[in-house]
Amino acid sequence: MKSLRGRLGLIALCLIMFIVTLDTTITNIALPDITKYFNASVTNTNWISTIYVLAMSVFIIPAAKFGDQFGRKKIMLLGLGLFGIGSLLCGLSENLIFLIAVRFVQGIGGAIVTPIMIPLSVSLFGREKATDAVGTIGAVTAVAAAAGPPIGGLVLQYFTWKYIFFINLPIVILTFVLIITCFAESYDTTVSKKVDGLGLVLFLAGIAQLTYVLIKGYDMGWASKWSIGLIIGSALCIGLFIQWERHTKEPFVEFGLFREATFTASSLVYFVCGFAIICSSLIFNFYLETVREYTALKASYIIMFMSITVMIAMPLGTKLQKKVGYKPLITSGIVLMGISLLMLTRLNQSTSWMAMVSMMIILGLGFGLGCLSIVSAVQFVSQDKAGMASGIVNASRQLGTCLGIALLVGTMTHTTNLAKDTIRKDSNNEIARLAIPEPFSTTMKTDLNHALNSETDNNLQVILKADLKKDQNRPYPIVQPQNSDLKKAYNGTQTIKDSYGRANKQYQDSMEQLILGQQKMRAAIAATQDTQYQLLFELIKGNSNGAEQLSTYENDLKLLSQQSETPGNMKKEQLMTMLIAVYKIGLNPTVQTESQFKSQIELLSPNAKSLLVGQQHLLDGQTALLTGLKKSDKLLTGLSQIQTGLYNIDLERRVSQYTTFLRNSKNINLTTAYTDTFLVAAIFILLFATAGMYTDREGEFHEDAKE
Repeated sequence: MKSLRGRLGLIALCLIMFIVTLDTTITNIALPDITKYFNASVTNTNWISTIYVLAMSVFIIPAAKFGDQFGRKKIMLLGLGLFGIGSLLCGLSENLIFLIAVRFVQGIGGAIVTPIMIPLSVSLFGREKATDAVGTIGAVTAVAAAAGPPIGGLVLQYFTWKYIFFINLPIVILTFVLIITCFAESYDTTVSKKVDGLGLVLFLAGIAQLTYVLIKGYDMGWASKWSIGLIIGSALCIGLFIQWERHTKEPFVEFGLFREATFTASSLVYFVCGFAIICSSLIFNFYLETVREYTALKASYIIMFMSITVMIAMPLGTKLQKKVGYKPLITSGIVLMGISLLMLTRLNQSTSWMAMVSMMIILGLGFGLGCLSIVSAVQFVSQDKAGMASGIVNASRQLGTCLGIALLVGTMTHTTNLAKDTIRKDSNNEIARLAIPEPFSTTMKTDLNHALNSETDNNLQVILKADLKKDQNRPYPIVQPQNSDLKKAYNGTQTIKDSYGRANKQYQDSMEQLILGQQKMRAAIAATQDTQYQLLFELIKGNSNGAEQLSTYENDLKLLSQQSETPGNMKKEQLMTMLIAVYKIGLNPTVQTESQFKSQIELLSPNAKSLLVGQQHLLDGQTALLTGLKKSDKLLTGLSQIQTGLYNIDLERRVSQYTTFLRNSKNINLTTAYTDTFLVAAIFILLFATAGMYTDREGEFHEDAKE
């Protein structure tokens, strides 16, 4: 029965730490969905994550103290209740302000249960066996910290954002029952139940201001009056708190714990672990979704390998420490985290999926070994002080997370802003180089600025394509293409247009002369038939383009002969035949006089003397032909359409060149912004590598810690 009670109690503590830690990172991946749901800005919805971390950082140590004073089981149940109620109200929220408020309640609940986990383990399993239990719980905590993005991605894929809160409810109910059933009440009998009110107020004020300025420093501006005021206020409150605690008989925080080197070093390492989790859960996740344009679920498939590795690394490390101690394992963990982040500085657009997975595996291995510090921190702390020690070490991780947000998100924001400025400049230069005309160039600049300024919209290529298609319906200049082959085709088409235009003009002039002459001839026909022949003879002989005119009529006759034999076509064919015959006679070099011209025409047919009728038909046909030439020229229209098509092909080619250039510029510059951020993180983490060398020592308890 006792064994079953122990197993169920351990399951309860693991589940509690899992959901409380998970909620620190899982909301990050849901923020875009929540932003759209409330139609809010990312700056405002960021408070959903900020307020939770703020509450966790501020209330962990007070919760540990109250647990020691008033009973750890009671305080644990109170924290569970607040966490469950906060989760339910978060999921039911239909107002952003209300969501942020109840998220703060949820954070207080999480802060209360976190530090009581270790003393409850000691009370349930005893001092010796508690180490293994705490190691298991620590492993679950580390997994939860790394599992936020993958689990969040899965939830968002199949459900709404509300379910990232609703999934807590059955776990809270189950663990509430198990805590009541499996645990007895325990206290720190060495402390008074009197609450150090002034110490509590000073501590809360100092930590709250410090946490807030770490999280919001870049948003407010580090040199702003608010940031400076908060830093001064935090330093003043913490300074007064330390001064007060040194002289009060019943201190709020057991500062004697920091005289234990393993506790202090382990707290620093756990602080680093809190810092490192931001690299994967936030920065790397942003890179995958923003630069690589992965969905939240696809990004989670890569990041989850860190979580899987942590699940293996921490239990394995717990077993190995019995043989080699904590120092080599925790130190190796810090170094591996630094190495993985240095590997992330080599990211580029061609980095393979497997390469990124390997980086997450190394980070997960280092993170899992580093998180052994939660166990090493209390190995030499007396049982009565385990609650306060747990509160301090967990507060260290929360402060590390806050610093990670401040330093890494701030660095990322700064470097990405520089990258965006470079992208804009490169884009404008490329538009100018490609000579992209209005309105396309303005659309490109507008869409790019919108995409770079947007915090949630990554569909630049899709939006740009749609907007450019709309621009094609607006007037824009058709000029010579840039592509050499298209330019040759365009210029050749222009030459045809020019030549045809000149020939067509000359043809129209000749036709007008012919019509004018025929009109004059009709006026003279009434006077004399001879005059008629004379005028017609002179008209044909005097036409400098007579041969070309004859050739045109012959071609027209060929076309008519190929058409269907309708009465209209047959009439046109007869008229054209007569016209050609008259022209042939007039252009015959042997026909030199009017009388020769007249006699040859009269030999054409018995109806040749009815020339007046033929002339009228000829005049009517030529007038209609001239009118058609003046009204419409399908050849010139077709040539113009060809030129427009050639220009549009060239324009599309230049637009395609631009979008390819923009995509490459965006990828290169934004990737550099993220790799610079990872470099800062790697340097920071490796600076703490020596702290791992002090996380273990020989002996059982430090005398100062017992006091």
